[in-house]
Amino acid sequence: PLRGFLLAAIIVTVVTLSVEMPKVVRNQSLTTIALQTSNQSSVKALGVPQRRAMDWIQGKNNSMYNPAKQRNQLVQRYVLATLYYSTNGRNWKTSGNFLSQDNECEWYKESFKCSVKSGAIDVVQLESNNLKGSLPSEIGYLEELKHFSVGNNNLDGVLASELGLLKNMQVFNVTNNGFSGEIPSSLGDLTNLESLDLSFNNLNGRIPTQLGNLAELTWLQLSSNKLSLGIPTELGNLRNLKHLQLSSNSLSGQIPTEFGMLLKLKSLNLSSNIIFGNIPSEMQYNLLLTSIDLHSNKITDNQIYFLGSLQQLTFLDLSVNGLYQKIPTEFGLLTRLTELHLNDNQFSGFIPEELGHLVQLQNLTFQNNRLEGPIRTGLGNCTQLRQLSMDMNRLSGTIPSTLNRLKNLKTLSLEFNQINGTIPSFLGDLTNILHLSLNSNLLTG
Repeated sequence: PLRGFLLAAIIVTVVTLSVEMPKVVRNQSLTTIALQTSNQSSVKALGVPQRRAMDWIQGKNNSMYNPAKQRNQLVQRYVLATLYYSTNGRNWKTSGNFLSQDNECEWYKESFKCSVKSGAIDVVQLESNNLKGSLPSEIGYLEELKHFSVGNNNLDGVLASELGLLKNMQVFNVTNNGFSGEIPSSLGDLTNLESLDLSFNNLNGRIPTQLGNLAELTWLQLSSNKLSLGIPTELGNLRNLKHLQLSSNSLSGQIPTEFGMLLKLKSLNLSSNIIFGNIPSEMQYNLLLTSIDLHSNKITDNQIYFLGSLQQLTFLDLSVNGLYQKIPTEFGLLTRLTELHLNDNQFSGFIPEELGHLVQLQNLTFQNNRLEGPIRTGLGNCTQLRQLSMDMNRLSGTIPSTLNRLKNLKTLSLEFNQINGTIPSFLGDLTNILHLSLNSNLLTG
C-alpha cells in the first residue's frame, strides 16, 4: 500500500508540473509580447494601462490563444486592451463585449470591423463615446488599420509618432478633443491616407512639410488649433486635395502660390489667421472651387479681379482684411454665388452695377468700407437676398425703388451713410424684415 501511495504521489506531481510549466512559459511569452509592443524593456517601465492590458491577456479570457501560433492576434488583443484602459473604457457610453473571451472582431460590431481575409482589425470608430485619457502609442501595431475615428471625445495628450506605422490608413479623425503638442511629422508616411481631420484640438507648432507627401489626400482639416508659422508650400503637392481647412489658428505669411496647382480643390478656408500679402493670382486655375473663406486676416491685395474666373463659387468671404481700391466688376461673373462678404475692409469707389447679375445671392455684406455713390438699382434683381448690409460707408442718393422686389429680405442695414430723400413706403411691404437700420443718414419721413 505504501508503495502504491508513493507512486500515486509521483504521478500527481508530474501531472502538476506538466500543467504549471506551460503556464509559466506562456506568461513569459505574453509578457514579451506586451513589452515588445509597448517598446519597453521591463514590466516596471510599462504604464498603468499597459500593465493592466498585460495582466488581461495573461488571464482566462485569452487562455485559448497560443502565443507561438497566434502571436499576431494576441498583439491585436493587447493593443485593443491598452486602448480600452488608456481611455477609461469602463465609462464608455457603449462598449459591447469588450475584453470578453470572444474573438475581438465580435466585441463591438458597430465600431470595430475586421478584414475578412486576415481577421485583423481594419476599422475603429468610437466617435462621441465618452473616451477620456490619451491614445496609446501601441495603436501603431494595428498594421491593417484603414479607418480610425475617435472624434468628439475627451482625449488629450500628444499624438504618438508611432501613428506613422499605420501604412494602410485611409481615414484618420480625432476632431474635437484636447490633443496638444505638435503634429507628428510621421503622419507624412501614411501615403494611402485620403482624409486627415485633426481639427478642434490644442495642437501647436508648424504644419509638418511631410504632409505634402500624402498624394492620395482629398480632405485636410486642421482648423481650430494653435498652429503657427507659415503654410508649407509642400501642400501644393497634394494634387488630389478637394478640401483644405486651416482656419482659426495663428498661421502667418502669405498664401503659397503653389496652391494654384491644386486643380481638384473645391473648398479653401484659411480664415481667422494672420495671413498677409496677396491672394496669389495662380489661384485663377482652381476652377473647381465652390467656397473660399479668407475672412479675418491681414490680406491687402488690390488685384483680386481674377477671382471672377472661379465661376463655380457659391461662397466668397474676404471680410475683415485690408483690401482696398474698387470692388472688381468681374465679381459680377460669379453668378452661382449665394454668399458674398466684403465687409470690414477699405474698399472705395462705387458698388459695381454688375453685382445685380448675382441672382442667387442670399447674403451680401459691404458694411464698414469707404464705398460711395448710389445704391445700385440692379441689386433689386437679387430677389433671393436675405441679408443686405451696407452700413458705415459713404453711400448717397435715395433708396432705389427696385429694392421692393426683395421679398425674402430679413436684414436691411443702411445706417451711417449719406442717403437722402424720404423713407420709401415699400419697405412696409417687405414683410419678412426682422432687422431694419436706417439711422444716421439724411432721410426724412
